[in-house]
Amino acid sequence: MNSLYLKILRLWVIKKFHPCLKTFVVFVITCLIIVGCEPTESVLNENFMFFSKFPKEDTVVFKNIYEYKEGIAGMLRLVDSTLIILNVQPGANTFLYYYSLNKSGLSNGHVGKGRGPGEAMAPIAIGVNGNRLWLQDITLRRVFVIDKRNLINKTTHVSFNEYPLKNDYYMIDFKDSTHLFSVGFRDSKYKIQEIDLISGKVINEYGKIEKTPGNVSLRLFKSVYQSFIFTKPTGDKLVLPYRFLDAIEIYNIKTGSSVAIHGPEGFNVEYKPMDNLMIKTEKTKFAFVNGTVTNEYIYLAYSGISRYSPNYYYGNCIYIYDWDGNPIRKLILNRHIQGMAVSKDNKTLYAFDVNTGFLIQAKIN
Repeated sequence: MNSLYLKILRLWVIKKFHPCLKTFVVFVITCLIIVGCEPTESVLNENFMFFSKFPKEDTVVFKNIYEYKEGIAGMLRLVDSTLIILNVQPGANTFLYYYSLNKSGLSNGHVGKGRGPGEAMAPIAIGVNGNRLWLQDITLRRVFVIDKRNLINKTTHVSFNEYPLKNDYYMIDFKDSTHLFSVGFRDSKYKIQEIDLISGKVINEYGKIEKTPGNVSLRLFKSVYQSFIFTKPTGDKLVLPYRFLDAIEIYNIKTGSSVAIHGPEGFNVEYKPMDNLMIKTEKTKFAFVNGTVTNEYIYLAYSGISRYSPNYYYGNCIYIYDWDGNPIRKLILNRHIQGMAVSKDNKTLYAFDVNTGFLIQAKIN
């Protein structure tokens, strides 16, 4: 509820009601103002910026490059001239594929469904760090790592190194060959954990949560302000794009500084609490739904559509920021996309069209 409206309502109650009832109602409304309408900037980060418009907007027209019939390309990563594909099709028996842009060919599937060695149950993310390709399984708390050249150059069975995660993390990304970052650990007062890959131990944490709106529980806060995580290829910065709030946070690991950027719509999270969990309502908007990064820019697929609208979980535009948090550009898409990747030179965008099932591409620079 809008805080200005509540304040007007409080003044009306003061004039209208019996003094005894008046005291109680005014108290309740005051609590709503304090608890329900706390500014987002005071919740996310002390260093806060708001913007209302991107300095540049462009329309992007895609062309089809390949009909992907194996399922849903929920995440894409670009390795030289090869698209790595995370298949998130419900009921899929194989999760990892790659498509050669030069040879126009799709590989056999890798990482089958199961609980045994080399198998996964619910992969949620893939990524590339140096020569390493990794896959995160959120159900088995397992990270699969392989030399990307071994995956792409072989057509037969390939073997992954597997590492257990000690806690439930929503999403990870690698810092370097032996350390990774994570978000979503609901028992920590920090937003980000740095984890040693071999031991699985948390060795550092970032983004301490000093307060929560209305003193809600830490677990509820983590559920409401849920984010993805993407690490700059150099490993010194990372970005948290929020799922239900059109805001991002950027952390500089070397300096310890951070900044939150909110906009251009500037909405807050709409939800109902239940047992320390966020329950989505018909007013809940999905903000960022996917993303990718280069050393120069952050690319985030954005929805902005409410929970029960068609295509609410897919991106219809892309927000671009630099690593200092400056809004750079908005790309308005002629397709609804899920997985996405961008070339290292920031000139070509690849994505998956959820309505046609095609891998698609477009020039963006």
